[in-house]
Amino acid sequence: MPYSNDLGPSIYSKRKLSGQKSEQKLTTVSNSNLIAPSYWAIKTSEGGGKNSKEHWSMFEREKVVAIGWERVAIDPSRVNAAELLVAVHAAYPDNKPGADNFAVRTIRDFVELPIDSLMMICRGYTPNQSDGKSVQVYAFARVTGQLMAVPYVAGQWRFRRPAMLQGIYKTLSVGVMRDLLKLGSLRQTMHQLSREQIKAIAAELGNLCTSSASSA
Repeated sequence: MPYSNDLGPSIYSKRKLSGQKSEQKLTTVSNSNLIAPSYWAIKTSEGGGKNSKEHWSMFEREKVVAIGWERVAIDPSRVNAAELLVAVHAAYPDNKPGADNFAVRTIRDFVELPIDSLMMICRGYTPNQSDGKSVQVYAFARVTGQLMAVPYVAGQWRFRRPAMLQGIYKTLSVGVMRDLLKLGSLRQTMHQLSREQIKAIAAELGNLCTSSASSA
């Protein structure tokens, strides 16, 4: 059957985090649940080449979408942009010029995602990758809850949003992704998309599933 990108409503039951010795508590906010949902691609990897680290298993295990900058010591949902900028610079003093502002924009976009926003969870691609290379699409996720700033654990993304995940586990070629998304590269942590772009990816994945079933 063709893949449907309408994940529908869901109920997310927050899990108690155990085995983490910290006084920092899970926090939630409720400032975005009346805004129309938006559409995004979100990457699961950080770094590049041999230093790349993959976080998909955590997304899948915890039923969340997440972003990095885990060394930022504050809850970004509790501060304004200026305060967040100070915290980012303190956490990453060796950032290149412009990197702090990019981090603040991305973190705030993530914090402000409206409930029911739809995200394509995938790996990215660079401008110089050939069209024939493959891009892993792990899942589509419907955001179901507000920001959780979980206790810091080195190397683990701690800024998370509860989500209902529908696994895909398919690949599309870089050429197809470029054609459908009209993006020469997919390198940033999050890329805002249109509903039409999400539907085009879902339709392509549905065709891929149908083709696989027919040849089985």
